[in-house]
Amino acid sequence: MRPANGRDLAHYADVARDIGEPETPFRATPLAEVQEPTGQFLVEGLIPVRSDGATGYVFGPAKSLKSFLLADILLSVATGTPVLGRFEVRQRGTVVAFFAEDGVAEVKRRIAAIARFRGVEIPGSLRVLTEPELRLDEPPHQRRLAACLKQQDDLALVVLEPVVRLHSGDENQAKEVATVHRYLRGLARRLGPVVLLLAHHTSHRGEARGSTDFPAFGDFNVYLKKEGGNTRVRRVENRLGPPGPTFCFGV
Repeated sequence: MRPANGRDLAHYADVARDIGEPETPFRATPLAEVQEPTGQFLVEGLIPVRSDGATGYVFGPAKSLKSFLLADILLSVATGTPVLGRFEVRQRGTVVAFFAEDGVAEVKRRIAAIARFRGVEIPGSLRVLTEPELRLDEPPHQRRLAACLKQQDDLALVVLEPVVRLHSGDENQAKEVATVHRYLRGLARRLGPVVLLLAHHTSHRGEARGSTDFPAFGDFNVYLKKEGGNTRVRRVENRLGPPGPTFCFGV
């Protein structure tokens, strides 16, 4: 074994100092005192949630009505009306959304059209982020988003769309994608019971495009497929319970 040099000693001193004087120690809680998460649904049969939050994706190719489905879900959770006129909302509450590819005016036009068809008003509990951009891989934006969401009363759902526009990492590299997912999962857990729902494109095979960390991230995942002039929900994965139904919808 070679003798320690000055660089080694400095490193060991730094480690010893960090170990001896932690800023905030981790807390070790007796497992018996931890409450088991209770599984239930935000939207019956489609979007599950549990007491410590949930995260998931809507996967689909371009022009598969992902944005329309998300807009319908936003309005439904905020008003307590069924998603697509079919799936009951079990937990009505405040909704916050950010659409990176559509302007706020276009988002309102889309949701207002659904509201008129449904015979409801857009409630004040349906809110959108009006910032020009949101970067989920940048700490300042992470802190601002967390602070915004903590201010919302009765927060039930957060929708961010599409995730490819919300970070600058390589989506084929699990390490880079996992950094964003780690932040989002922690956010949902701290704010729970809140569902954090994102949209992402699929490959030509109909699976999540990019790193395998995309489907692995979700407590639930919804997969869309274009079918003629309509869209088929071809698979609903649910780690918290049984899978959801398959069905078709259109505009």
